[in-house]
Amino acid sequence: SHVAKSVEMIHFLPNMNYVIPAVISHHERYDGKGYPQGLSGDDIPIVARIVGVADAYDAMTSDRAYRKHLPEDVVRGELIKGRGTQFDPLFCDIMLQIMDDGLEFPDEDDLSLDIDLN
Repeated sequence: SHVAKSVEMIHFLPNMNYVIPAVISHHERYDGKGYPQGLSGDDIPIVARIVGVADAYDAMTSDRAYRKHLPEDVVRGELIKGRGTQFDPLFCDIMLQIMDDGLEFPDEDDLSLDIDLN
């Protein structure tokens, strides 16, 4: 239900409707075994294919209530295992390259959204 709730919230944000395809489709899989529509390959909106890889990376590298974050070698292995099945190969390769280059992602505390809700 988080997808439906997210779409509902987005409708209240001015000029943010363009993210709805990513929100709706980020659980689709490149091989067509995802949901909600069972889309595959290039039929999945490009933003959803990007978010799918980023979301999986974030889920694996973040501490959760039920487990600690996974080691980088495990994350790498899961991305490689899902390349071409769960994940778009291009965006999976880009994430692996980012990991190889040692680029650091901003901490979420350092991110700010400049949104005027008035």
